[in-house]
Amino acid sequence: MSSNAISFIVEVLGDFVAEPRLVVVAGHPGAGKTTLASYMCYYAMQRGEKCLYISFQEDRDRLYKQLYNIGLDFKRFEDLKQLTFIKLPVPFVAVSSFIKVYKV
Repeated sequence: MSSNAISFIVEVLGDFVAEPRLVVVAGHPGAGKTTLASYMCYYAMQRGEKCLYISFQEDRDRLYKQLYNIGLDFKRFEDLKQLTFIKLPVPFVAVSSFIKVYKV
């Protein structure tokens, strides 16, 4: 997905994705939820923004490897402290502390 595709998504959704918003991507297996969310997060991080990536199924290392294979280096942004990955379920206290940090 190119930056033009992300721009198109922002154009279509308009103010819906303007700050401060929490975007939840939902759909059937194979619909492209992970790919869409990953590209949106990567695009934001390239512009210097932070991303909080919450997954209910994806394993961090497996996801990072798959994304790296399509040109998205999430590990680099995690090392730069621009990305925090959380796999749920985790204690609510941990999630609420990240929400405060990211001001979601």
